Amino acid sequence: MIKLFSIALTASLFGYGAAWLPASLPNCPSAYDSSVTYQDSPESRVSETLCDQTFNACNPAIFRCVVAADCNTDGPVDLNAPYNSQSGWAWIEFCQQQGPTTPPTSSPTPLPPTPKPTAHHAGGCHPPYSAGANYAAGQQVSATATTETYNYQCVDSNYCSNPAYGPTGLYGGLAWVKGAQCSQEPHAGGCHPPYSAGLDYAAGQQVSATATTETPTTTTCTCSDASCPNNPGQTTGCTKTTTVTTSETYNYQCVDSSNPNWHYCKNPGFEPAGPHGGVAWVKGAQCSGIITPLDPLAGIANPPGCPEDFVAGTEYEPDAKVSTSIAGYSGPAKQIYICAADPMNQFCGQEHYEPGMGQHWNLVWTEGTVCIGSVSPTASPSWDAARMIDGCPGAWAKGTNIYEPGDRVSKNGIVFECSSGEWSAHCSSEGYEPDVDSETDYWKMVWTLVGRCTGTIAPTGSPTFDQATVTGCPDDWVKGTTYEEGDLAAVTVSSTPLRKIAYKCKTWPFSGHCSMYSPAESGGDLGWTKVGGCTGTISPTAAPSFDALALVGGCPDKYSTTAEYEAGDRVAFQAAAGTAGSMALAAGWRFIVYECKGWPSSSYCSQDAYKPGSQYDDMAWTVKGHCDGTLSPTAAPTAYANADCPISAYSECTYEAGLPTPATTIPQCKYNKEVEVTGVACNCGDSGCPTPSPTSTTCTKTVTRNSCPAVNNWSSGVSYVEGDVVRVAANMYTCKGWPFDFNCNTAAYKPTTDPGGLWEQSWTASGTCPSSC
Repeated sequence: MIKLFSIALTASLFGYGAAWLPASLPNCPSAYDSSVTYQDSPESRVSETLCDQTFNACNPAIFRCVVAADCNTDGPVDLNAPYNSQSGWAWIEFCQQQGPTTPPTSSPTPLPPTPKPTAHHAGGCHPPYSAGANYAAGQQVSATATTETYNYQCVDSNYCSNPAYGPTGLYGGLAWVKGAQCSQEPHAGGCHPPYSAGLDYAAGQQVSATATTETPTTTTCTCSDASCPNNPGQTTGCTKTTTVTTSETYNYQCVDSSNPNWHYCKNPGFEPAGPHGGVAWVKGAQCSGIITPLDPLAGIANPPGCPEDFVAGTEYEPDAKVSTSIAGYSGPAKQIYICAADPMNQFCGQEHYEPGMGQHWNLVWTEGTVCIGSVSPTASPSWDAARMIDGCPGAWAKGTNIYEPGDRVSKNGIVFECSSGEWSAHCSSEGYEPDVDSETDYWKMVWTLVGRCTGTIAPTGSPTFDQATVTGCPDDWVKGTTYEEGDLAAVTVSSTPLRKIAYKCKTWPFSGHCSMYSPAESGGDLGWTKVGGCTGTISPTAAPSFDALALVGGCPDKYSTTAEYEAGDRVAFQAAAGTAGSMALAAGWRFIVYECKGWPSSSYCSQDAYKPGSQYDDMAWTVKGHCDGTLSPTAAPTAYANADCPISAYSECTYEAGLPTPATTIPQCKYNKEVEVTGVACNCGDSGCPTPSPTSTTCTKTVTRNSCPAVNNWSSGVSYVEGDVVRVAANMYTCKGWPFDFNCNTAAYKPTTDPGGLWEQSWTASGTCPSSC
C-alpha cells in the first residue's frame, strides 16, 4: 500500500479561502462516491474538499486514482484530518464548483498577533527567478519578498514557468518548495555532515550527499583495434561508446517547518540525492571538504540559563519559556522558545505545534535566544522588597499612542512602566490597563511592575547641595566599573566652584543597577542612595581591625568544604590560634563570623573558591563580627498539639458538616477556605436551581461552602495557593496572593521564626493557634 504525502498549502494560499481561486481553473468533476468502482487510470478523477484547519479555509480539489485497491476503500481526503490525502489518491489541482464550502472550526486568533520567528540563514542565493523563463523540475532559484530573500526549488514543471505561479506569488506553493533564507551568490565551500539513513532529521537541518553519475561518451577509434567495434571491411568512421563515472557532493537542507514534507527527511526513499529527495530536501551548492560547524553561542557574551525542556502534552501558560536541543549540534547550548499569549497558548503543548519542529509551531511559539546551563531559582517579587518610588505618577488613561516606552502610571500605590518593543503601542489600548487584581493577564504583555509609591510626584528642582554628611570624596562614578553593595562614588554637580555629591550603592538586589546607571542619570535611584556633599579625597582605608569588629556572641561551626550552605547560614573563620583546649578570646583565639548572602550569591557559599578568608569571599559571604566561645544550643520551638474539637464549636465549617457522612470533629488550629460543592440537591424550578426541562423532578446545583482544614507544618508534598495557612509550632503563616504565591511551594521560602527571612516575600505572619477549643 502506497501512502502519499500530506498536502498542506502555505498561508499565502489558504489565508484567502475560496476567494483566491482564479477563473481559469477547471470545473470540478463528480464528488467521490463510495458506491462507484474506480480504476487506476487518468480518467478516474473525483473532487473532494481539502481544508487547512490552521488557516481556516477549505477549497475543492481534483484527485486521481493511482492505486485502485485503495481508491475503492477510502475517499481521497481523510475526514478526520481534512488536510491529508488518503492512500491511493494523487492530488492534481484545485477546481471551481458552485456553492460555498463549510470550513471546520478554526483555532482561536491571538491578540495581539504572535511575533514572527527569526529566520535562519542557510548560505548563498541561487540565480534570481525570472518571469517567463522555462524552469524544469528540480531547478533552483531565489526570490525576494519585501526585504527577505529565500531559495526555492521547482517541484512541478507544468507551473514553474507560469508567472502566475512565481515563488513569492499567491500560487507559488503549488509549484515551488521554499528553502532557507539566503544572501550572496552560492559558492562551493565546506560540506555539512554526510546524510545518514535512519537518523531523525529536523526541519531546516543541513547535510551533504554525494551522487554518482554515469555519462555515455562516444569517441572515434581505429577500426583495426580489437576494442573498436566495426563492420567487416570497414576501415574508417569507427566509434566506440564508453561510460564516464563522476561523483559530485552537494549540501542539502531539510525543508522549512512550514512545509509538512520535512517529516520525510528521515524516511528511506527520500534521501537527498535519491529519486524523491526533492520532496523533502532543498539542494544547495556543490561542496568539498568539511564545513566548520557554527557555534550557536558565538557572539553571545553572557548566554542565559536554559528553562526546562519542552514536554509534549504540557499545558503551557502564556509567555512560558522552554528549551530544546539544536538540530545538528551536539554541544551544551539549547534554543529557547516563548509560548504565545492567551488564548493561543493552549496549543503550545499539542501535537504538530512542537517548538521548532511541529508543522505549525511558528503560530504559537516565538524563537528566543540560545542558552546554556539552567535557570537559577527566581525569587518572586515582593511588595515589601519592591523599590519605593518617591511620589506616584498619574493614573492610566485610555487612548491612542498616549504612552511611549518608559512612561509610568500608578494604581493603588503600585507603579507600572510601559515596556519597550513592538507591543508598546498597546500601553494605552483598552484591555491592557495595568492592574495586579485584573481577571486577565493581557496587561503583562505591555506593562512592567517597577515598584510602589506614596503621595504624588513633586516638581523636579536642582539638586540640593548638602556638604555636611561626607568629608573626603570617593572616586567619580565611571561607566564599566563593577560596583558592589556599600561602594561609594561621586558625581560632579558644579565645576566652578567645584562641588560633588557622594552616593552609596544599595544592598542586593538593587546593587545590580550600580554599574548600569550613574547616580545622577535617569535610573540612578535604582541602585544608588545619596549620602551628601563632599570635598577633597578619602584617606586610604586601613584593613579591618579584629578589635573593631562587633562581638556577635558564641562561635558557629567552622567552614567545611563538604557542607551545603544556604542564605543566612553562619560559619566561623579562624584568624589566629590560641591555647589548646579552648576557643575563648581570653585564650588567644580569634574567630571572625561570616554569613552566607542571599540569593543569587548564596549559590557560591558552598564553593571552595569563595570560602571565608579567600580572595573572593565577599562575593558569597558578609562579615558579621567576631565571636567568643561556642554557641549556646538553640531551643527548639515549643511543640504544638493540634487537638480535635467538637464540630459544634465551629458553626462556620459548613463543608465538613454537609458531607455525606458529616464530620464530628474539627482541628483546634484551623483556617477558613471556600470550596465549591457540586451535585447539591435543590427544588426544580426554584431560583438558582438549574432545571434541565419543565418535566424535570431531580435537580442539582453547585454551591460554595466554607471548609475548615487543619493548619499543619509546611510540607514539600503539598501544593500551596493563595490563602493557605501553615504553622511553625503555634505560629501561623498565610500564603500571599499573586505574584508572591509562586514561591509558597519552594523550600527556601518556607516560614521560619527568623525575622527578615526569605519567607516574608511569600508568607504573612497571621497570629497564633488557639490553646483550646
